Amino acid sequence: ATAEMRHQLSSTLGVRWRPGRKSGWEVDGISPQVIGEFSTRRSEIDDTLRELEAEIGRGAHPKEIEHIVLRTRPAKNHTPADDLVAAWRQRAVRHGLTADKLQALYQGKRLDPENHLETQPEVVFALLAAPDGICAGGSVFSASEALTALVNVGVPDANGEPQPLLVGADEMLRLTDKFLASAHVVQLTNSDEPLFTTGEMLDVQDRIALRFDNGMHQ
Repeated sequence: ATAEMRHQLSSTLGVRWRPGRKSGWEVDGISPQVIGEFSTRRSEIDDTLRELEAEIGRGAHPKEIEHIVLRTRPAKNHTPADDLVAAWRQRAVRHGLTADKLQALYQGKRLDPENHLETQPEVVFALLAAPDGICAGGSVFSASEALTALVNVGVPDANGEPQPLLVGADEMLRLTDKFLASAHVVQLTNSDEPLFTTGEMLDVQDRIALRFDNGMHQ
């Protein structure tokens, strides 16, 4: 859903992106104040996570995070759409995002898939397989984690500025399968949810094992 949203905003409106303050991507040109105003849900989850982790003395597990997300979800209301839009516009204006400034965000050049650097799979796959890529935080990953990495990867555009993969959801899934089947990736298990690693990570592990065998760890 996130990939499809970015693709549509960039291809139809020319929206550009910048790396998010914590992770992911934000619309380039929208101030942190405006983003903070519309990120109260994210802030509630982060605050609750911090309280939990301080109480239990460790990071929260995925199931615990899922429980927090569900527990903090507000009850649905039935406010008319026009009223919601009017209220959102008022909140944005309070932080300087006027109608003119909002319109200026989508006056850029539309996405041209034929010339878009991100459509070159090998460029993307090499970035994911690099030491600071998908295995930077752990030596193995699943197919769903590979999809997440592709959604969040930053690829330099023609001006050298990082941009997310601006492709639709179907293409993102196809690229994930292609990355997992590429020479950059090694499948480690054959379970229902197989685990993978990169050739780069295996080389690192081999070098560590060789140093250990040679007594260089002492």
